[in-house]
Amino acid sequence: MEDRYQRLEDRLDIVDLLSRFHHAVDAKRWDDLRSIFIEDAVAEYKSLNGVSLFDLEGQFSPTSAIIDWIRKGQEPFQYNGAPTHFMTNHLVTLDGNEARSASYFIDFDLVSGKAIGTGQYKCRHIRTGSGWRIAHMLLEQRLCDDLVAVIAAQRDSTSGAD
Repeated sequence: MEDRYQRLEDRLDIVDLLSRFHHAVDAKRWDDLRSIFIEDAVAEYKSLNGVSLFDLEGQFSPTSAIIDWIRKGQEPFQYNGAPTHFMTNHLVTLDGNEARSASYFIDFDLVSGKAIGTGQYKCRHIRTGSGWRIAHMLLEQRLCDDLVAVIAAQRDSTSGAD
């Protein structure tokens, strides 16, 4: 019975880890992301509909490069905490001290109330001495191109304000 409880606790810990990821991103608490990834983690971004997200496609590693990549992606969102990410439909597969998860998500622009994109996060997790951490994160996203143009215009207007 204890094994069953451990598996349940592991699943909850992984879903909590994914939630902490989005809370840190939405609140722009970049330092909090260090406790979510292992040091040599890898993150990948793939567009599902060919709409470029500010040239952020590709693979990023180690964790410091992942955090810089996320910061760059969030630069146009300097108001009201946008975007706001919602993750759901978590599938977690445990295998000893490793796990895999797949979660759907949608992110919203709080000012317009429109969806920015939808997609799926696919992660590989490692159990560490400090708990579960993300070793590999693949973000596959379908962007709403009309809103991406609005965001790009905002990015252009804020980049000249430096």
